Amino acid sequence: LSLFGLSVVYYASKTIRFWYILRLLGIRANPKTVALLYISGQPFSILPAGELYRTVLLKKHLGIRISQSSPSVTIQGLVEAIVLLSLSLIGAVLIGQNILLVTVVGLLLLLAIIALQRGWLQKTYSLIDKLPYISINQRKFQTFIESHRELLAPKSLFVLVMFSLIPVLAGVATLYLASKAVGFDIGLIPAMIGYSLPVILSGLSFLPGGLGVSEGGTIGMLQLFGATAAGAVTITLLVRIFTLITGLLYGIIAQIILHTRGKIA
Repeated sequence: LSLFGLSVVYYASKTIRFWYILRLLGIRANPKTVALLYISGQPFSILPAGELYRTVLLKKHLGIRISQSSPSVTIQGLVEAIVLLSLSLIGAVLIGQNILLVTVVGLLLLLAIIALQRGWLQKTYSLIDKLPYISINQRKFQTFIESHRELLAPKSLFVLVMFSLIPVLAGVATLYLASKAVGFDIGLIPAMIGYSLPVILSGLSFLPGGLGVSEGGTIGMLQLFGATAAGAVTITLLVRIFTLITGLLYGIIAQIILHTRGKIA
Protein backbone atom coordinates (compact mmCIF):
# COMPACT_ATOMS: atom_id res chain seq x y z
CA LEU A 1 0.00 0.00 0.00
CA SER A 2 2.87 2.38 0.79
CA LEU A 3 4.48 1.73 -2.61
CA PHE A 4 1.14 2.21 -4.36
CA GLY A 5 0.62 5.48 -2.47
CA LEU A 6 4.05 6.68 -3.61
CA SER A 7 3.10 5.77 -7.16
CA VAL A 8 0.04 8.02 -6.92
CA VAL A 9 2.17 10.88 -5.55
CA TYR A 10 4.73 10.26 -8.31
CA TYR A 11 2.23 10.71 -11.15
CA ALA A 12 0.03 13.30 -9.45
CA SER A 13 3.01 15.63 -8.98
CA LYS A 14 4.09 15.17 -12.61
CA THR A 15 0.54 16.00 -13.70
CA ILE A 16 0.44 19.19 -11.62
CA ARG A 17 3.80 20.21 -13.06
CA PHE A 18 2.46 19.71 -16.60
CA TRP A 19 -0.59 21.84 -15.80
CA TYR A 20 1.66 24.61 -14.43
CA ILE A 21 3.89 24.50 -17.53
CA LEU A 22 0.82 24.95 -19.72
CA ARG A 23 -0.21 27.98 -17.66
CA LEU A 24 3.26 29.47 -18.14
CA LEU A 25 2.77 28.95 -21.88
CA GLY A 26 -0.48 30.90 -21.73
CA ILE A 27 -2.67 27.79 -22.04
CA ARG A 28 -5.61 27.96 -19.63
CA ALA A 29 -7.42 24.66 -19.23
CA ASN A 30 -9.45 22.85 -16.60
CA PRO A 31 -7.03 21.02 -14.25
CA LYS A 32 -9.14 17.84 -14.38
CA THR A 33 -9.07 17.87 -18.18
CA VAL A 34 -5.31 18.46 -18.24
CA ALA A 35 -4.83 15.61 -15.76
CA LEU A 36 -6.87 13.23 -17.92
CA LEU A 37 -4.95 14.16 -21.06
CA TYR A 38 -1.57 13.94 -19.33
CA ILE A 39 -2.18 10.53 -17.79
CA SER A 40 -3.72 9.14 -20.99
CA GLY A 41 -0.48 9.95 -22.77
CA GLN A 42 1.64 7.97 -20.31
CA PRO A 43 1.64 4.66 -22.26
CA PHE A 44 3.12 6.48 -25.25
CA SER A 45 5.50 8.77 -23.36
CA ILE A 46 7.94 5.92 -22.65
CA LEU A 47 8.69 5.72 -26.39
CA PRO A 48 11.33 7.93 -28.01
CA ALA A 49 9.57 11.24 -28.77
CA GLY A 50 6.45 9.76 -27.15
CA GLU A 51 5.97 12.92 -25.05
CA LEU A 52 4.86 14.64 -28.26
CA TYR A 53 1.69 12.53 -28.11
CA ARG A 54 0.45 14.76 -25.30
CA THR A 55 0.68 17.79 -27.58
CA VAL A 56 -1.42 15.87 -30.10
CA LEU A 57 -4.03 15.17 -27.41
CA LEU A 58 -4.10 18.84 -26.45
CA LYS A 59 -4.76 19.80 -30.08
CA LYS A 60 -7.40 17.12 -30.57
CA HIS A 61 -9.40 17.76 -27.41
CA LEU A 62 -8.70 21.43 -26.59
CA GLY A 63 -7.75 22.87 -29.97
CA ILE A 64 -4.32 23.99 -28.72
CA ARG A 65 -1.70 24.34 -31.45
CA ILE A 66 1.13 21.83 -31.22
CA SER A 67 3.64 24.64 -31.75
CA GLN A 68 2.25 26.38 -28.66
CA SER A 69 2.36 23.37 -26.33
CA SER A 70 5.50 21.67 -27.68
CA PRO A 71 7.92 23.43 -25.25
CA SER A 72 6.27 21.39 -22.48
CA VAL A 73 7.92 18.29 -23.95
CA THR A 74 11.51 19.39 -23.41
CA ILE A 75 11.05 21.52 -20.31
CA GLN A 76 9.72 18.60 -18.25
CA GLY A 77 12.81 16.55 -18.96
CA LEU A 78 15.14 19.48 -18.28
CA VAL A 79 13.78 20.42 -14.86
CA GLU A 80 13.56 16.79 -13.73
CA ALA A 81 17.13 16.23 -14.90
CA ILE A 82 18.23 19.16 -12.72
CA VAL A 83 16.81 17.47 -9.63
CA LEU A 84 18.10 14.00 -10.56
CA LEU A 85 21.60 15.29 -11.24
CA SER A 86 21.64 17.35 -8.05
CA LEU A 87 20.74 14.31 -5.93
CA SER A 88 23.17 12.13 -7.87
CA LEU A 89 26.00 14.61 -7.39
CA ILE A 90 25.30 14.96 -3.66
CA GLY A 91 25.22 11.19 -3.30
CA ALA A 92 28.30 10.67 -5.48
CA VAL A 93 30.35 13.16 -3.44
CA LEU A 94 29.25 11.65 -0.12
CA ILE A 95 30.06 8.07 -1.14
CA GLY A 96 33.06 9.04 -3.26
CA GLN A 97 31.98 7.23 -6.45
CA ASN A 98 30.72 8.21 -9.95
CA ILE A 99 31.63 11.85 -9.30
CA LEU A 100 33.22 12.41 -12.73
CA LEU A 101 30.30 10.86 -14.65
CA VAL A 102 27.65 12.89 -12.84
CA THR A 103 29.71 16.09 -13.12
CA VAL A 104 30.20 15.73 -16.88
CA VAL A 105 26.47 15.09 -17.47
CA GLY A 106 25.63 17.97 -15.15
CA LEU A 107 27.87 20.39 -17.03
CA LEU A 108 26.28 19.38 -20.33
CA LEU A 109 22.82 19.99 -18.86
CA LEU A 110 23.92 23.35 -17.47
CA LEU A 111 25.26 24.36 -20.87
CA ALA A 112 21.94 23.41 -22.52
CA ILE A 113 19.96 25.45 -19.97
CA ILE A 114 22.19 28.51 -20.37
CA ALA A 115 21.92 28.23 -24.16
CA LEU A 116 18.12 28.16 -23.92
CA GLN A 117 17.95 30.98 -21.37
CA ARG A 118 20.09 33.29 -23.50
CA GLY A 119 18.54 32.34 -26.82
CA TRP A 120 21.78 31.03 -28.30
CA LEU A 121 19.94 28.20 -30.02
CA GLN A 122 18.05 30.63 -32.23
CA LYS A 123 21.24 30.90 -34.26
CA THR A 124 21.15 27.16 -35.00
CA TYR A 125 18.11 27.46 -37.27
CA SER A 126 20.17 27.84 -40.45
CA LEU A 127 22.10 24.66 -39.60
CA ILE A 128 19.00 22.62 -38.76
CA ASP A 129 17.18 23.81 -41.87
CA LYS A 130 19.99 22.42 -44.03
CA LEU A 131 19.57 18.88 -42.69
CA PRO A 132 18.01 16.45 -45.22
CA TYR A 133 14.29 15.66 -44.87
CA ILE A 134 13.86 18.35 -42.20
CA SER A 135 11.82 21.48 -42.83
CA ILE A 136 11.08 23.79 -39.92
CA ASN A 137 9.22 27.07 -40.09
CA GLN A 138 11.63 29.75 -38.88
CA ARG A 139 8.97 31.74 -37.03
CA LYS A 140 7.74 28.65 -35.17
CA PHE A 141 11.30 27.64 -34.34
CA GLN A 142 12.06 31.07 -32.87
CA THR A 143 8.79 31.00 -30.90
CA PHE A 144 9.74 27.55 -29.56
CA ILE A 145 13.13 28.83 -28.34
CA GLU A 146 11.63 32.04 -26.92
CA SER A 147 9.08 30.01 -24.93
CA HIS A 148 11.96 28.15 -23.29
CA ARG A 149 13.55 31.45 -22.29
CA GLU A 150 10.33 32.37 -20.48
CA LEU A 151 9.95 28.95 -18.86
CA LEU A 152 13.56 28.99 -17.67
CA ALA A 153 13.36 32.45 -16.14
CA PRO A 154 14.59 32.30 -12.50
CA LYS A 155 11.15 32.41 -10.84
CA SER A 156 9.53 29.91 -13.21
CA LEU A 157 12.54 27.62 -13.11
CA PHE A 158 12.53 27.58 -9.29
CA VAL A 159 8.84 26.61 -9.13
CA LEU A 160 9.28 23.93 -11.80
CA VAL A 161 12.28 22.45 -9.98
CA MET A 162 10.24 22.32 -6.76
CA PHE A 163 7.45 20.51 -8.60
CA SER A 164 10.04 18.11 -10.03
CA LEU A 165 11.53 17.43 -6.61
CA ILE A 166 8.33 15.71 -5.48
CA PRO A 167 8.23 12.84 -8.04
CA VAL A 168 11.99 12.31 -7.73
CA LEU A 169 11.76 12.04 -3.95
CA ALA A 170 8.79 9.69 -4.40
CA GLY A 171 11.02 7.53 -6.60
CA VAL A 172 13.80 7.58 -4.00
CA ALA A 173 11.29 6.63 -1.29
CA THR A 174 10.02 3.79 -3.50
CA LEU A 175 13.53 2.32 -3.77
CA TYR A 176 14.09 2.84 -0.05
CA LEU A 177 10.87 1.08 0.99
CA ALA A 178 11.35 -1.70 -1.58
CA SER A 179 14.81 -2.34 -0.11
CA LYS A 180 13.42 -2.49 3.41
CA ALA A 181 10.69 -4.88 2.21
CA VAL A 182 13.26 -7.46 1.05
CA GLY A 183 15.41 -7.08 4.13
CA PHE A 184 18.17 -4.88 2.70
CA ASP A 185 19.00 -1.99 5.03
CA ILE A 186 19.87 0.73 2.55
CA GLY A 187 20.70 4.25 3.70
CA LEU A 188 19.08 7.43 2.43
CA ILE A 189 22.12 8.60 0.45
CA PRO A 190 22.60 5.25 -1.36
CA ALA A 191 18.86 5.27 -2.11
CA MET A 192 19.19 8.74 -3.64
CA ILE A 193 21.99 7.81 -6.00
CA GLY A 194 20.64 4.28 -6.56
CA TYR A 195 17.44 5.78 -7.96
CA SER A 196 18.56 8.99 -9.65
CA LEU A 197 21.72 7.90 -11.50
CA PRO A 198 20.12 4.95 -13.38
CA VAL A 199 17.21 7.22 -14.39
CA ILE A 200 19.67 9.71 -15.88
CA LEU A 201 21.52 6.97 -17.75
CA SER A 202 18.27 5.49 -19.05
CA GLY A 203 17.25 8.90 -20.38
CA LEU A 204 20.54 9.20 -22.24
CA SER A 205 20.00 5.76 -23.80
CA PHE A 206 16.86 6.90 -25.75
CA LEU A 207 15.45 3.38 -25.29
CA PRO A 208 11.70 2.95 -24.56
CA GLY A 209 11.32 3.56 -20.84
CA GLY A 210 15.08 3.13 -20.52
CA LEU A 211 14.47 -0.61 -20.57
CA GLY A 212 17.59 -2.57 -19.78
CA VAL A 213 19.74 0.44 -18.96
CA SER A 214 17.68 1.54 -15.95
CA GLU A 215 17.30 -1.99 -14.58
CA GLY A 216 20.95 -2.86 -15.10
CA GLY A 217 22.06 0.40 -13.52
CA THR A 218 19.83 -0.01 -10.47
CA ILE A 219 20.87 -3.63 -9.94
CA GLY A 220 24.53 -2.70 -10.28
CA MET A 221 24.26 0.21 -7.84
CA LEU A 222 22.39 -1.89 -5.27
CA GLN A 223 25.00 -4.63 -5.43
CA LEU A 224 27.68 -1.98 -5.06
CA PHE A 225 25.94 -0.91 -1.85
CA GLY A 226 25.91 -4.47 -0.52
CA ALA A 227 22.65 -6.02 -1.72
CA THR A 228 22.63 -9.64 -2.87
CA ALA A 229 22.01 -10.35 -6.56
CA ALA A 230 18.53 -11.74 -5.83
CA GLY A 231 17.71 -8.82 -3.53
CA ALA A 232 18.90 -6.24 -6.07
CA VAL A 233 16.76 -7.79 -8.82
CA THR A 234 13.68 -7.90 -6.58
CA ILE A 235 14.12 -4.28 -5.46
CA THR A 236 14.62 -3.14 -9.05
CA LEU A 237 11.47 -4.92 -10.20
CA LEU A 238 9.45 -3.31 -7.41
CA VAL A 239 10.77 0.13 -8.32
CA ARG A 240 9.93 -0.35 -12.00
CA ILE A 241 6.47 -1.69 -11.20
CA PHE A 242 5.55 1.32 -9.07
CA THR A 243 7.23 4.01 -11.21
CA LEU A 244 6.55 2.65 -14.71
CA ILE A 245 4.00 -0.18 -14.86
CA THR A 246 1.46 1.61 -12.66
CA GLY A 247 1.76 4.62 -14.97
CA LEU A 248 0.87 2.42 -17.93
CA LEU A 249 -2.18 1.14 -16.05
CA TYR A 250 -3.27 4.67 -15.12
CA GLY A 251 -2.80 5.65 -18.77
CA ILE A 252 -4.93 2.78 -20.07
CA ILE A 253 -7.74 3.74 -17.68
CA ALA A 254 -7.49 7.39 -18.80
CA GLN A 255 -7.52 6.29 -22.46
CA ILE A 256 -10.73 4.33 -21.87
CA ILE A 257 -12.33 7.40 -20.26
CA LEU A 258 -11.24 9.55 -23.22
CA HIS A 259 -12.67 7.17 -25.79
CA THR A 260 -15.89 6.91 -23.78
CA ARG A 261 -16.34 10.67 -23.58
CA GLY A 262 -15.14 11.49 -27.08
CA LYS A 263 -13.95 15.07 -27.54
CA ILE A 264 -13.86 16.75 -24.13
CA ALA A 265 -13.27 20.36 -25.08
